[in-house]
Order: sequence, then C-alpha cells, then structure tokens
Amino acid sequence: MTIYVDVDCNVSDTCLTGSIIFAKAVDGGAAQPSEWTFDLVDGPVGAVLPTGISHNGTEVLDIGAYIVTERGPADYTLTGAAGVCQLVDGQIELNVNNAGGTCTVTSTAVVNESEITFIKQVTRGDADTSAWTFEVRNGDDQPVASNIPN
Repeated sequence: MTIYVDVDCNVSDTCLTGSIIFAKAVDGGAAQPSEWTFDLVDGPVGAVLPTGISHNGTEVLDIGAYIVTERGPADYTLTGAAGVCQLVDGQIELNVNNAGGTCTVTSTAVVNESEITFIKQVTRGDADTSAWTFEVRNGDDQPVASNIPN
C-alpha cells in the first residue's frame, strides 16, 4: 500500500547579519570623535573585516564575535567600551547578532604630569626666601597650583 501526502513547505531566509554603528566617546583633551577610525582585525571565518570605519559609521556584519582596534590621536588611551562592545583585557570585543546595535568606544586624554621644583634665590638684601610663594597657571591663565612654598 502506498500513501501519498501533500506537503506545503515554506522556505525563508534567516538574517545572519547585524547592522552595527561605531561611535567614539572622548573624555578630556581637545580631540574630536571624528579623529578616530575603527578596524575589525579578527572575526568569524569567512567574514569581511572592514577597516577605516569612521565615528558614527554603520557596517552590516556577519553575526559572531569580532576584535576591534582603533586609530586616533597618540595622547589618548582606551578606557572603555559599551553597547555591543566590551573592553576585555585591554581589547575591544564586538558581538554581532541579528538585532545589531551600537559599539561605543571611549578614550581618555593622557595627562602628562611633571614635577617642578621652585627655588627662590635672594641676591641683594637679607630677605628670607620663605617669604615668597609661587603660583602655576594653565594656558587659560587659571591657577592650577598656588601658595607653593620655596
């Protein structure tokens, strides 16, 4: 005996990509987010790895895990990642799913602190050098340290 069954099949494609926005946040200093670009340096087998992605640039990527690097001003350090990215052991990890999302990477200005020694010398008279104090001002003529003893 042979039984015949009518079967209707629907074939649909599942989206295996996600749309990712790459955003830059800058903490301190004068640099602007537009001064950075992002590169994908590792990802799923066979995935395209775009480079030179600008701030607020969007890329449609295969789902999976990627490693992101950034290029920008030298006087900044990578301090955080949020959204679909996270900072793990100093490395930016991006996880793409079909929902997409925003990868926000934060860099902070490096403050180069230096030590200054002030020495007051009296060349005439008998004034005590401790009678003077010093003040340090920034480029905006604002005091950053005052009443520094000799």
